[in-house]
Amino acid sequence: MRLKLDLALMEHYERHCPPAERRYNCLIPPPPGYK
Repeated sequence: MRLKLDLALMEHYERHCPPAERRYNCLIPPPPGYK
């Protein structure tokens, strides 16, 4: 059950990752050079 919750949270933060100045709020930002 915990894993499902973690995956849901990760998906939420990945989809709602704020741009530019709010980027530090993103838990899993794309690595440099990510395409």
